[in-house]
Formats: sequence, structure tokens, C-alpha cells
Amino acid sequence: IPADDTNLSKFTNLLSLCLHMDDPRIQITNANKLNLIEGEGKYSINELQFEDIRRIILYQNLIRFDDTYINPELKKAMQETDELKNKDIDYPTIERKMAIITAHTGLSKKEQMDMTYRSHSLLFEEVYNEVDFTTIRPAVAFSGNDNKLEHWIFKKKKNKMDKYITQVDKYAQSMGSNQNAIHISNINNQLGSQYLQQFNNFNK
Repeated sequence: IPADDTNLSKFTNLLSLCLHMDDPRIQITNANKLNLIEGEGKYSINELQFEDIRRIILYQNLIRFDDTYINPELKKAMQETDELKNKDIDYPTIERKMAIITAHTGLSKKEQMDMTYRSHSLLFEEVYNEVDFTTIRPAVAFSGNDNKLEHWIFKKKKNKMDKYITQVDKYAQSMGSNQNAIHISNINNQLGSQYLQQFNNFNK
């Protein structure tokens, strides 16, 4: 249950918009479980049903949402990696995203306000990718490495773990070493062994 007024307001807005609940209430059952009920008991939602609804809402709105199970320690390491990569990045607000889309496509703010959050997120990502691709490609082509630049539209299939876990042989090549040396180093290093075990568990 949201502990502060701001989150409580967001929660009730979510119930109103997604479930059309005008008078949501919390009910404690005899088994000490929480149910979400509409008004005087018009209908109720138990915790398992609410979890399903929560996942549906997230999948419908967030284009990168994925709740596939990941080993908790590996997940924590992934989160720390993301935080480190994004440490100094000032992400644009929704208002600035709208302005960028308007500048690039001509769509007005009013037209964007009529879009779903998911559609708007997809549009902004395509605008960003197109600008990024068309800006970088001439420089890459001039250097003779045009074939190494991933195309903006026709992207290669990737595993979601690719940006977090690198194969030993590829890492060795990037560091000017060999696979056996790094493998031995990892085996002798307790932390390296732990991450290796987590990765093996993830792939089972």
C-alpha cells in the first residue's frame, strides 16, 4: 500500500484509468490477505489477480519490460552496470521528448498527447535511432568501416544478456590476450567464479 500521498494518488489514478475503479478500497480477509474491492464489494481483485493485471499493464506500456527470471546476484550486477553507464546522462523529460519529435516529424504536442505511452515511446526511439544513424554513418563510411555499423532499421538479433556478458574468447581478443589465460585467471578469482556460476545457472 503506497505510504505517501503522491504515490497513493498515482496508484488511485492507475486504478481509475486501467480498471475503471471509481471507489477503490482495501479489504483484509479472514486469512489476513489483502483484496482490492470496488465500492461496497461490486467486485474484488485478489493478490494473484492483481499481479497478473500489474504485468499486463507493464507489458502494454513499457517497450523494454521483461520479467524473465534472472539470478538475483546477476540481476544486481546488471543494475549496477546500467547505473554506471547512465551515471552522467541527463535523460529528456516527456515534454522535451515531445519537442524533439515535433522538431523532427512536425507532429504537434496535441497530436502526441492523443497517442498511447507505448506508441509515443516507440516513436521517440525511432526518431533517436534515425538521427543517430544518419549522423554517424557518413563518418564511419569515410573511415572505410561502413559494413561494421549496424543498420538503423535492419538490426541483428541479440540476446538481452549480450550487453552484460561477453564470451571469453571475444573479451580476450579485445584485451589482446588469449582465452586460456583469462579462463585460468577467472577460475583462480573467487568473484569471477561466482559470476561464471551465475551465468551457468541462468542458462539452465
